[in-house]
Amino acid sequence: MANWAARIVMGAVFGGAVGMALSLAGGVNPHDSVIQAQETPVEPDEPEVTEQELEIYIDVYRAMQGDRSLKINEAVERREMSVAEFRAIERRVQEQERLIKRVRESLLEQAVENAASLVQGGVPPPP
Repeated sequence: MANWAARIVMGAVFGGAVGMALSLAGGVNPHDSVIQAQETPVEPDEPEVTEQELEIYIDVYRAMQGDRSLKINEAVERREMSVAEFRAIERRVQEQERLIKRVRESLLEQAVENAASLVQGGVPPPP
């Protein structure tokens, strides 16, 4: 077992040494090549979320928050889209922290408004 582990370690050391020697022979600082690789921007696979898509996303969840019996497919159909189309928007929204924050703030705002209207209407809070 020790022989097997030693071979892996030696392979890694040898590979690193060869890579460094090749980069030095080519006049490239090995640290620069690592930095360059880290600075390369990653292109997103899917397009940015448009303002209209974000509004649709928020509207669907607000509708469901306002009517707890409303199912996702019913809420999405009201927006004349399929659940798959909605989920594609949702996936892109979930990848961006700033959009998640906007959605949360919007839904919290509606929840506070709903709670305030219940209190003003004399509805007791749930136990």
